[in-house]
Amino acid sequence: MERYVYYSIILFSSFIFFLYAYLLYQKALEFIEAKKEKAFKKEVIPFIDKIMQDLENRYPDEDKILKIRTIIKNRIKRKLIIERIIVYTELYNGKIRNSMTRLCEETGIVDYELKNLKKGDKFNIALSCKNLGEFRSKRALSELVKIIDKNFVDIRYHSLMAISKIGDANSLVNAFNKLSSNLLLSDRSLTEIIDSFEGDKAQLYKSMINSDDVFLSTIFIKSAGNYMDIDLNYQISKYIDDEDKNRRIAAIKAIGQNGDVRFLDKLIDKLKDEEWEVRSTASKSLGRIGDSKALPKLVESLSDSQWWVRYNSARSIFQIPRGIEIIETVIKGEDKFAKDILIASLEDSGVINDIYLYENSQDEKKRNLAYLVRKYVIYRES
Repeated sequence: MERYVYYSIILFSSFIFFLYAYLLYQKALEFIEAKKEKAFKKEVIPFIDKIMQDLENRYPDEDKILKIRTIIKNRIKRKLIIERIIVYTELYNGKIRNSMTRLCEETGIVDYELKNLKKGDKFNIALSCKNLGEFRSKRALSELVKIIDKNFVDIRYHSLMAISKIGDANSLVNAFNKLSSNLLLSDRSLTEIIDSFEGDKAQLYKSMINSDDVFLSTIFIKSAGNYMDIDLNYQISKYIDDEDKNRRIAAIKAIGQNGDVRFLDKLIDKLKDEEWEVRSTASKSLGRIGDSKALPKLVESLSDSQWWVRYNSARSIFQIPRGIEIIETVIKGEDKFAKDILIASLEDSGVINDIYLYENSQDEKKRNLAYLVRKYVIYRES
């Protein structure tokens, strides 16, 4: 028994020793690489900076192209050049950025990153996808679409983002369709990818709003609301009555963000939707559209069974012109739910202080409104 204990101690000690030796070896390698990188920066960075700064007026000659081709054969120098070029691609756009793309293609930098896509290290593949997006080379599109279905979130995100930055609508549509519901990406990440698209966004939205994949269609409808192109609203509006709750909500929100009064009646009808989240979104969107036709139905929604529907309806009422006139009717009414939520909303928004100023108004109706509101607030707090 003692012999086994002795062997175990030796084995464990040996393991600790080799682990320690390995860590020392890694630290030594990192130190050597850091020193090399520091030395190479003095050579590489000024050279690349000069080329980048001259791009607006002069594309580099063949000698400089060949020099970059030679430099990038060194792993550390190549890394420094790629990082430096990306600094400039993030700063500039238009003609200068197009020249940067051409430079990355002609020097072989794009080819290097494309080769990386076929290697096994998932993190390096994701990094190469990211870099290819910064280079905005259309030569990378087919490989980026091919790699899109790899079961690794970072690769999917960066490949989609790269295609989006390159700005080819057909390739991005193909990539999304290839993944379909197996995206493994959050709504926020997908919206960020769509919003970053640098090509013809109208074409992209027209292709994807009607996607057979309900989830993707919903994401694109949400993003289209931020895009603020009312020409897309006819496509979006047909989903206001969609059987999928989330797509209904996305469509209602997008129409509201655009303030498109053409679909006012359809949004008013959604105040009676069976799902409270849909009713809540509709009540908020009606405030953004700001048409007084919605006021009577919004007043009815002050008595909704769900708090958020009541609250959004109250906020929308005084966002709409003439909505302030409705407040007196509600305060004089018998519905305590309606009165409480209206006062709470007025207090949260600070509008109630504006109403109190009516006490000194020459307009009798405004003075009466201020009196009624203050009287109810005192009653409620007592």
